Amino acid sequence: MRQRTKIWIGWILLTGVLVAVLAIFFGIMIVRNLIVQRKMPALMQWLSGQQTELTETGTTTTPSVTTTQPTKEPVPTITSKPTRQPTPTATTVETSEPTLPPVPTGLPEPTPTKIPNETDVVTPFRLIESIYEEASSAVVGIRVEVPASGSQTMRTNEGSGLVIDEKGIVVTQASLFDVAINRQGMLLPDAEIDILVQETERVFSGTLLGRDLTTNLAVIRVEDTIVPFNTLKPSDRETLKTGQMVLSIGFPDLLETSGGLSTGYIIALEHQMLLEDGTSIVMLEADLQMNQRSFGGPILNLDGDVIALSYCGINGEPYSTNMHALSADAVMQIADRIINQTKTDQPTWLGVAILEPDRFIELQRLYSFPDGLYIANVVADSPAYIADLRKGDVIVSINDEQLTPLTPLARYLKDQPVGTALDFKVYRQSENRTLSVRAYLQTYGP
Repeated sequence: MRQRTKIWIGWILLTGVLVAVLAIFFGIMIVRNLIVQRKMPALMQWLSGQQTELTETGTTTTPSVTTTQPTKEPVPTITSKPTRQPTPTATTVETSEPTLPPVPTGLPEPTPTKIPNETDVVTPFRLIESIYEEASSAVVGIRVEVPASGSQTMRTNEGSGLVIDEKGIVVTQASLFDVAINRQGMLLPDAEIDILVQETERVFSGTLLGRDLTTNLAVIRVEDTIVPFNTLKPSDRETLKTGQMVLSIGFPDLLETSGGLSTGYIIALEHQMLLEDGTSIVMLEADLQMNQRSFGGPILNLDGDVIALSYCGINGEPYSTNMHALSADAVMQIADRIINQTKTDQPTWLGVAILEPDRFIELQRLYSFPDGLYIANVVADSPAYIADLRKGDVIVSINDEQLTPLTPLARYLKDQPVGTALDFKVYRQSENRTLSVRAYLQTYGP
């Protein structure tokens, strides 16, 4: 019995000692925690003030202090920060978080990037669409028909044309009317010229005002028009560049609601040539693939301006598959001459185009050509063609009068009656000799 009593007394004493030790331990921890909590706000305030002070003085040394994360407590009372400079500055801390240094000024603020809407982006495809929609209204279809007579069947040619005057003046290729021209170069009396205009079911009648056979250009007037036609702006020849992207627009086929669009590039620009009346022309060559119904339609740049008329002008080499076109400024000059000339003042015609003098002078230095006029082109079935004048010949003299590269050819043709004979001396490089050639002047067809 006594032994058990001693055991219980021992356990009670041991338990009491343990309780006392734990009480002392927890008391020390509580007191330490209270001390740390009282000192931490002052320490954080001192650190904040020190950082501000270093920023103001421009120093770069920042003291490194390792602290434990303070617990959330009510905002401490305002205290003064310790100073390390001769003239201390009191800083008030409103929060327990350290104050970051100010962002340096003087740097440009980044401009936010604007993301364009889908409607703001002009892609090449949409640009071509807009050009076609605007320009196609100035393109008409042309159908030339000759009724059947005797054993002959109906003869028809179809092509396109460009409106150059809102009153209904249209330019197109002259060869479109070959089926309706008689042996005297006159339009057959029973030939019909129909003009087709987009967005209308009416077929207009057309009148042929004249043709320029050297440049294969014809001018038509649309009859019985009331509503003004749309026209396009012609471009200057100085804007033509090799590699420039171009568009061609023709009148659509009868089974098409719209069409006649071709795209390509200018692949060559020829040197300037002079017509018999002195008109300067430029021919361009493009890789446009077009159907025959679109021949005679406009060629445009990406500004929507007309730069040329397709398949009009001086013909290229017979084996060339590329499209040749007459520059827009030359089209306007020749069309104006055709419109203003009358039946009584039609000039006589030889059928050649002369290379521009400056270019010929360069060729003289290279090939030792004699002085004269360099023939850049001869029109098929023309007086010059019949007389065997050829492309590349140099006209040395006319009627025994010596020529220079600056001699105007028009002075020998103007006011000359039809049938006038001209005697030429020409140097032919391929044969390396000078030949005598006689040609008889003719007049233009209608």
